[in-house]
Amino acid sequence: MCLIAWRWLPDSAVPLIWAANRDEFAHRATGALQIWPARHQSILSGIDLALEPSTHAGTRLWGTWAGVNDAGQFAWLTNIRSPKHANPLAPSRGLLVSEYLSRTDSPGAYLERVQAQAHRFNGFNLVLGQLGVQERAAVCLHFNSATTKTTVLESGVYGLSNADLDTPWPKTRALVGDLAMQAAAQLGHALDQALDTEPLFQSLANTRRYSGDEVPTTGVPIKIEHVLSSAFIAADIRGTPYGTRSSTVGWAKEGAVHVAERSFDTQGVCNNTVEHTLVFP
Repeated sequence: MCLIAWRWLPDSAVPLIWAANRDEFAHRATGALQIWPARHQSILSGIDLALEPSTHAGTRLWGTWAGVNDAGQFAWLTNIRSPKHANPLAPSRGLLVSEYLSRTDSPGAYLERVQAQAHRFNGFNLVLGQLGVQERAAVCLHFNSATTKTTVLESGVYGLSNADLDTPWPKTRALVGDLAMQAAAQLGHALDQALDTEPLFQSLANTRRYSGDEVPTTGVPIKIEHVLSSAFIAADIRGTPYGTRSSTVGWAKEGAVHVAERSFDTQGVCNNTVEHTLVFP
């Protein structure tokens, strides 16, 4: 996943809202948002089909970039863009999400487990949280080639792209602002109604590209930085179709998580829409 914004208000009627884009090369096989069985819980997520799943006690565990489960746990992962430090032989980071969602660990306990092996992976941000329990928690682990950093997430609105938490990339700032505005407008006086996801999907569909000092410097050529600066991407990179493969909007309320996903072809045209609700204790 390459862009996400979320509102985390654990003591409110709607404790969690998020909106995210997953950007990927078109040839990487992907399964749409679905509910699938894991070790201890059922997981709701998209599935990375490019790699063989791991197997534990006869249960297959697929890699993913974002998901929730029926115990109220949620997890998201973004890659750190740092081509100079990328190791092509490093293991896939997608299992870091599904491993958490298949266990009963608290967010903090699982992050301790991840920190011990973070050096094996290329850079990533991993956001973990827990809904539906008295002691709610959410944390973010940032790992690059040299350091790890853990941030406890207090109530608020956050954004992540392919850099550290709340790094002010223009597309991240724009999505965070849109999510904060939509959440306040919709839920301030209408807690009995479902969230209208369309405005957030429109924010995720923003194709505006930034230039000049607004474009980050991450080690890829400036022309590619320019292409990657928009929230929604539909482009060729070195002759290979690359772009936003899916957009996801989710929200939690009254013991249930509601998630909608739109998938796109290489021209940026929506070719599949999926919605699921997962109930947790």
